[in-house]
Amino acid sequence: GSLYHDGDGSTLADYAPARVKELTEKMLSSQKALREGDKNAKLVINFEWKHTALLKAYEDAGVEWDVTGIDWYSDMEGAAGIDYITGVISDMFPEKTFMICECNIWAHNEYTEDEQADYMRSFADKVYGIARQNENFTGMIVYELLDELNYETDGYNGEAHFGLVGCFSSGKIGEVKKAYAALRDMWAGGEIAFRAERTK
Repeated sequence: GSLYHDGDGSTLADYAPARVKELTEKMLSSQKALREGDKNAKLVINFEWKHTALLKAYEDAGVEWDVTGIDWYSDMEGAAGIDYITGVISDMFPEKTFMICECNIWAHNEYTEDEQADYMRSFADKVYGIARQNENFTGMIVYELLDELNYETDGYNGEAHFGLVGCFSSGKIGEVKKAYAALRDMWAGGEIAFRAERTK
């Protein structure tokens, strides 16, 4: 809450210096602990929208990571396209791989399954273009597989319905949604069976 002064996070002046120092120290401690626990672990730091200057501050302070992760939702498209931000990251950290760690439609406006499917299809198509042009791009994760109805408390919350597959408040898994079918057709080349399996 106290991290940002102003701006879009693309310059260090947009951040509160004391918070940058605090977070950098925590990142250095986390990196040290993770490396001591598993020297082969791949470390990912993710960010959203244009908030790239904090990553540069981390790097300048000696924080090391392997993969830069991008969280990207449909509301961000009005200010900058995903191709723009991946270009910025590639220029800032040319030796690091990067990926989409979270993506979906914007949660704070009510949306239909058709709107979610249309956005996810369009976004995935853009990501395919990025992957074709940049060998450092490693993948895309959709947030999320199942609905989380616990997010919907007193009123509509789109994040409760982000799932590619419906889920009831009882925990029972429901039907695949149109966004699931759209991505499945792009990624798997057509119809594949959806099976709900539980592991013991």
